[in-house]
Amino acid sequence: MKILVDSELTDAKDIFSHLGRVEVFEGRMLTRQLAKTAQILIVRSVTTVDRNLLQDSDIRFVGSATSGQDHVDTEFLENNDIKFASAAGTNAKTVAEHVLCCIVEYLDESAATLEEVSVGLVGYGHVGQAVGELLDRLSVKYCAYDPFVNSDLYPMILSDFNKVLGSDVVSLHVPLTHSGTHPTHNLIGSNVISELSTGALLINTARGNVLDQKALLKRLTGGNKIWAAIDCWADEPDIDPELAQAVWRATPHIAGYSREAKRRAILSVYESVCKFLGVDSKRFEFPRDLRSIGKLGGEAELKDVLNIVHPLRRHNEETKKLSELDWPQKAFDFDDYRAEYGLRNEFSAYQTVYSDFDGGIIKLLARLGFVSKP
Repeated sequence: MKILVDSELTDAKDIFSHLGRVEVFEGRMLTRQLAKTAQILIVRSVTTVDRNLLQDSDIRFVGSATSGQDHVDTEFLENNDIKFASAAGTNAKTVAEHVLCCIVEYLDESAATLEEVSVGLVGYGHVGQAVGELLDRLSVKYCAYDPFVNSDLYPMILSDFNKVLGSDVVSLHVPLTHSGTHPTHNLIGSNVISELSTGALLINTARGNVLDQKALLKRLTGGNKIWAAIDCWADEPDIDPELAQAVWRATPHIAGYSREAKRRAILSVYESVCKFLGVDSKRFEFPRDLRSIGKLGGEAELKDVLNIVHPLRRHNEETKKLSELDWPQKAFDFDDYRAEYGLRNEFSAYQTVYSDFDGGIIKLLARLGFVSKP
């Protein structure tokens, strides 16, 4: 049995090797001819899996090491008896930490405080709840809108759409859907964008087409401006250069891109493959080497620590630069930057030493999952 695995999936070749012959491929370069040579296909979101790729192939199982699945034609797979599994929820913690980093930088530049700010979450699934957990640890006020979640389960959190949109920070955490009772394509359109409060921050770590980019650009360049932190873009990696220059923080789809999340994702898909094949899965242990924040001094603030873990300002500068490039250089640089600089570690991979900070910041970092050491 031959298994095709995206080359960017950490440790995947070793993990799947006992199940069959593993061959790696470049995510955007997978061809129909290569797909015909395998029975199992493991992809990321950069690979479109549909009839054009799999028609007349021997592929019987498709696994996507991602939370979203809009790059996969699940109806085609079902109609052709091809099993599918995603890694939903495995990067929720990482995305939540990215959102928190955006909020902390926004508060620093807007002169607001954690005690004052209100956060609205559009979507309260895996990621929305992970964001809420971090906000709870900092005692930040938040509410959420999600028509698919039973409001009786979270009566103090779930609210109506308009209340969420009235928050100081509005963060998007929904899948991209085009049909059903609540489609999310262009959910954040011109009418919604116009309702956001002046000075509010809009964060998009969902799919790019969840929001109307033209409407967002108009709001960003007009009166009553808002702030925007955009990680997911329409037509990615062909980022709209005009929008990239206009947003406050532009990042190249790295919100959920951590070593820990990649490992959780590939193990989740691996378990699904083993179940499909009817074989026992092996147990894999990954090394956990704690990283040091370093000595920042007694005056260090939360924003200083988070900037070391996840340097949003640097990512912003580089994303704006690559958005101006011509095609296809833009696509190459987008992927290269993500691979070389975008991958990070989660908070729990960092150790903070009491002597390097004052007591207050250490306790705050511990609440966020950093490992503290006397």
